[in-house]
Amino acid sequence: AGLLLHRLLRNFHQTGDKWRHLPDIADYLNMKDLEVHRFCLFAASVFIILSHSDRKYLNICLNIIISVLCIYQKYSNSVIAAQVMYLLLMTKLLMLRSRNSFFETIVYLCCLLHSEVGVICTALYFVLLNCLHHSSKTNEDFAVLVCIFSKCSLFYYGNSNSLSTINVGAGYTGLYGYNPVLVTVLLAVHTFTGPLVTFSYFLQYMRMNQVLKVYWTITWIDLTLFSILCVLMRYHIFVWTVFS
Repeated sequence: AGLLLHRLLRNFHQTGDKWRHLPDIADYLNMKDLEVHRFCLFAASVFIILSHSDRKYLNICLNIIISVLCIYQKYSNSVIAAQVMYLLLMTKLLMLRSRNSFFETIVYLCCLLHSEVGVICTALYFVLLNCLHHSSKTNEDFAVLVCIFSKCSLFYYGNSNSLSTINVGAGYTGLYGYNPVLVTVLLAVHTFTGPLVTFSYFLQYMRMNQVLKVYWTITWIDLTLFSILCVLMRYHIFVWTVFS
């Protein structure tokens, strides 16, 4: 199930110079003839996220209001609705102060910043993370899977190593003008939605030191491997265009 969801999410956006021109699921859903279908899938995705909320009464009430505002903001493109949603998310984070509330805040913030198709991706990725969690026998296995999928998730939303894939407009969601701090933060959250959702989900079940230990181990293995390949293939005609 996890691999099938991964394949589905990867087909939402084509990335890379060789495949960017190919049609993908996002292009299909963004067709004008499918506006009603897209909105229904978007609303269902918000409901999926809401159904997995923490069962505390205050948390459920806040999440219902935030979900309704998220749907309304996408329908009306209202700046006021986005600002009220920011306020509720901040209130939720300060009042509840738990790892679950932090994860839910990150997810709802990402839903606000992304398009309807991006919210559908977020809901599917949330289901994928649940599959990984329930299928892992140990915390170490789960940690390795999460670190691997955190890198894959960057491409689920159409990002790549090209600056042209950054959606600058997302940084102005809920704003009337330019603010260097807010625009930078919102743009970073939009661009790195996948890794943020991944690690905030991960922190619900494991401690921070376990996360960092696995993450840095995998990162150093990658760096060591690619450094060796660069040295061995330093005379290859294309090596510096790939690794630089």
